[in-house]
Amino acid sequence: MFVVFLRIVTTLFAATLLWQPISAGTYISGQPGMMTWHSVGAALAAFLTLPMILAGLLLLVGGGTWWPLAASALLLVLVVAQMAFGGTRLLAVHLPLGTALFGVGMAFAWWSWTRRAGERRGSRTATAVAR
Repeated sequence: MFVVFLRIVTTLFAATLLWQPISAGTYISGQPGMMTWHSVGAALAAFLTLPMILAGLLLLVGGGTWWPLAASALLLVLVVAQMAFGGTRLLAVHLPLGTALFGVGMAFAWWSWTRRAGERRGSRTATAVAR
Protein backbone atom coordinates (compact mmCIF):
# COMPACT_ATOMS: atom_id res chain seq x y z
CA MET A 1 0.00 0.00 0.00
CA PHE A 2 2.76 2.47 0.90
CA VAL A 3 4.59 1.68 -2.31
CA VAL A 4 1.54 2.94 -4.26
CA PHE A 5 1.81 6.27 -2.42
CA LEU A 6 5.53 6.41 -3.24
CA ARG A 7 4.81 5.65 -6.90
CA ILE A 8 2.27 8.46 -7.12
CA VAL A 9 4.45 11.14 -5.52
CA THR A 10 7.67 10.16 -7.32
CA THR A 11 5.81 10.18 -10.65
CA LEU A 12 4.38 13.63 -9.92
CA PHE A 13 7.87 14.77 -8.86
CA ALA A 14 9.36 13.42 -12.10
CA ALA A 15 6.66 15.14 -14.17
CA THR A 16 7.42 18.40 -12.38
CA LEU A 17 11.12 17.98 -13.10
CA LEU A 18 10.29 17.33 -16.75
CA TRP A 19 8.41 20.63 -16.84
CA GLN A 20 11.36 22.65 -15.53
CA PRO A 21 13.62 22.62 -18.63
CA ILE A 22 10.58 23.17 -20.85
CA SER A 23 9.57 26.30 -18.94
CA ALA A 24 13.17 27.54 -18.74
CA GLY A 25 13.74 26.98 -22.45
CA THR A 26 10.54 28.79 -23.34
CA TYR A 27 11.61 31.69 -21.11
CA ILE A 28 15.01 31.87 -22.83
CA SER A 29 13.25 31.77 -26.22
CA GLY A 30 11.60 35.09 -25.46
CA GLN A 31 8.53 34.39 -23.34
CA PRO A 32 9.26 36.28 -20.08
CA GLY A 33 6.04 35.08 -18.42
CA MET A 34 7.38 31.52 -18.39
CA MET A 35 9.77 32.44 -15.58
CA THR A 36 6.75 32.59 -13.28
CA TRP A 37 5.78 29.05 -14.33
CA HIS A 38 9.37 27.92 -13.86
CA SER A 39 9.23 29.27 -10.29
CA VAL A 40 5.89 27.56 -9.69
CA GLY A 41 7.41 24.28 -10.92
CA ALA A 42 10.33 24.70 -8.52
CA ALA A 43 8.00 25.32 -5.58
CA LEU A 44 5.90 22.31 -6.57
CA ALA A 45 9.02 20.12 -6.78
CA ALA A 46 10.06 21.24 -3.31
CA PHE A 47 6.56 20.60 -1.95
CA LEU A 48 6.40 17.12 -3.53
CA THR A 49 9.54 16.04 -1.68
CA LEU A 50 7.57 16.27 1.58
CA PRO A 51 5.09 13.48 0.74
CA MET A 52 8.05 11.57 -0.75
CA ILE A 53 9.74 11.76 2.65
CA LEU A 54 6.52 10.55 4.29
CA ALA A 55 6.24 7.68 1.80
CA GLY A 56 9.86 6.72 2.47
CA LEU A 57 9.22 6.76 6.21
CA LEU A 58 6.08 4.63 5.83
CA LEU A 59 7.99 2.16 3.65
CA LEU A 60 10.75 1.91 6.23
CA VAL A 61 8.33 1.40 9.12
CA GLY A 62 6.47 -1.17 7.00
CA GLY A 63 9.61 -3.26 6.57
CA GLY A 64 11.01 -1.72 3.40
CA THR A 65 14.49 -0.41 2.74
CA TRP A 66 15.88 2.82 4.24
CA TRP A 67 17.21 4.51 1.13
CA PRO A 68 13.95 5.96 -0.31
CA LEU A 69 13.60 7.98 2.89
CA ALA A 70 17.22 9.17 2.70
CA ALA A 71 16.96 9.92 -1.03
CA SER A 72 13.76 11.91 -0.54
CA ALA A 73 15.31 13.99 2.24
CA LEU A 74 18.40 14.61 0.10
CA LEU A 75 16.20 15.61 -2.83
CA LEU A 76 14.46 18.17 -0.61
CA VAL A 77 17.82 19.73 0.27
CA LEU A 78 18.97 19.70 -3.37
CA VAL A 79 15.72 21.21 -4.69
CA VAL A 80 15.88 24.02 -2.13
CA ALA A 81 19.53 24.63 -3.08
CA GLN A 82 18.53 24.56 -6.75
CA MET A 83 15.89 27.20 -6.07
CA ALA A 84 18.46 29.38 -4.29
CA PHE A 85 21.00 29.06 -7.12
CA GLY A 86 18.31 29.86 -9.69
CA GLY A 87 17.01 32.80 -7.69
CA THR A 88 20.48 34.31 -7.51
CA ARG A 89 21.05 33.54 -11.23
CA LEU A 90 24.11 31.42 -10.44
CA LEU A 91 23.57 29.45 -13.63
CA ALA A 92 26.99 27.75 -13.53
CA VAL A 93 25.61 25.70 -10.63
CA HIS A 94 21.88 25.90 -11.39
CA LEU A 95 22.06 24.20 -14.80
CA PRO A 96 24.24 21.18 -13.89
CA LEU A 97 22.37 20.68 -10.61
CA GLY A 98 19.08 20.81 -12.51
CA THR A 99 20.37 18.18 -14.91
CA ALA A 100 21.44 15.95 -12.02
CA LEU A 101 18.09 16.43 -10.24
CA PHE A 102 16.29 15.49 -13.44
CA GLY A 103 18.29 12.27 -13.79
CA VAL A 104 17.94 11.28 -10.14
CA GLY A 105 14.23 12.16 -10.07
CA MET A 106 13.53 10.08 -13.18
CA ALA A 107 15.55 7.14 -11.83
CA PHE A 108 13.75 7.30 -8.48
CA ALA A 109 10.34 7.36 -10.17
CA TRP A 110 11.35 4.47 -12.43
CA TRP A 111 12.58 2.43 -9.45
CA SER A 112 9.33 3.03 -7.57
CA TRP A 113 7.48 1.15 -10.34
CA THR A 114 9.74 -1.92 -10.15
CA ARG A 115 8.93 -5.02 -8.14
CA ARG A 116 11.88 -4.32 -5.86
CA ALA A 117 10.21 -1.17 -4.57
CA GLY A 118 7.55 -3.26 -2.86
CA GLU A 119 9.91 -5.84 -1.36
CA ARG A 120 10.40 -6.11 2.36
CA ARG A 121 13.88 -5.98 3.90
CA GLY A 122 15.60 -9.32 3.47
CA SER A 123 12.96 -10.79 1.13
CA ARG A 124 15.34 -10.95 -1.83
CA THR A 125 17.94 -12.77 0.21
CA ALA A 126 15.35 -15.22 1.53
CA THR A 127 14.13 -15.92 -2.02
CA ALA A 128 17.68 -16.42 -3.29
CA VAL A 129 18.46 -18.84 -0.44
CA ALA A 130 15.26 -20.81 -1.08
CA ARG A 131 16.24 -21.48 -4.70
